[in-house]
Amino acid sequence: TEQLLTMVNEAREAIFVTDRNMVIQTWNKGAEKLYGFDRQEAIGKNALAMLRSEITETEYAGMIEEITRKDHWVAELKMSRKNGEAVFVHSSFSVIRDAAGEMKGFISVSYDISKERDIQDKLNYLASVSENITEAVFSTTIQDRCIISWNQGAEKLFG
Repeated sequence: TEQLLTMVNEAREAIFVTDRNMVIQTWNKGAEKLYGFDRQEAIGKNALAMLRSEITETEYAGMIEEITRKDHWVAELKMSRKNGEAVFVHSSFSVIRDAAGEMKGFISVSYDISKERDIQDKLNYLASVSENITEAVFSTTIQDRCIISWNQGAEKLFG
C-alpha cells in the first residue's frame, strides 16, 4: 500500500479524498499543481467551498443523490484556483465505503480541460459567425476536397 500511496501522490491528475461532508482528508501533488493550494492548506477544508465551485445547492443535492445511487459522478466543472483564476476541470467523484458498505466519503480525480474548453468556445464562435454572415462560406476536406459544410450564403449562391 505504501507504493500505491506514492503513485497516487505523484500522479499528474488532481486526486483528493474527502469525508462524506466533502471535507478534504488527502490531497496529492497533482491537486497542488492544478488548484494552487498546498497539502497543509487543503486538508480539513470543504472542497467545494475552497475551490469555489459553481455548483448550486440543487446541483450539489443531485450530485450526492447520483453518487449515492451509482457510486460515482462525472462532470465538467468550473472551479477556482488559489489565485482566483477560473479553471475548468473534468472531474469524477466515487464513493468510498467501509467493509459494512457504509459510505465514508469520496475520492475525486480531476484534470484541467481549460484549454480544450477555450478552443471549443472559439470554434463555436467561428461556427456562429460563419453561419450568420451573408457571404458564401463552405469547408472541404483537405485530401479529396469534398464539401463537408456550408452556410446559408453558400446555399443561396450555389443552390
